[in-house]
Amino acid sequence: MSRRIRVAVTGLPYFGTRVAATLREAGLAAHFIPTLREAVREPKNLRRMAKADLVYAIGPSIEKRSPLAMLALLRKRIVIHWVGSDVEYAIEAWRHGRASERLIHEATHWADASWLAEEIRPIGVQAKERPLPMPIAFGTPAPMPAEHR
Repeated sequence: MSRRIRVAVTGLPYFGTRVAATLREAGLAAHFIPTLREAVREPKNLRRMAKADLVYAIGPSIEKRSPLAMLALLRKRIVIHWVGSDVEYAIEAWRHGRASERLIHEATHWADASWLAEEIRPIGVQAKERPLPMPIAFGTPAPMPAEHR
């Protein structure tokens, strides 16, 4: 009997919790960990991260000193899902020599939209367009606060 694939989903909570739930429904052992830095603070999350067969990161940092880069050094299989401004941060890190070449070239890269895949391409990231799951399938989103911060 084969064991279930273990996936650690990290990043943006709104989508990360839904991605982890969808993966569990598909029969995978998926857990959402809000940030990789939190895994270090919480033993349960650290164990999940260490045992994961795959790390699925939504909107991560690709800097050399980031937790994701450390996981890449350990040869973890990594999927990076590019959304919004994280593309800008990655380009900035690359311009200043702070980007992990291992993450750029060895991780699997997905982009939420075609223009994000195009924007990240000049630094060597070959991302395929893969939209994040739509929240409608998970019920009505919570209302926006009356006052924004």
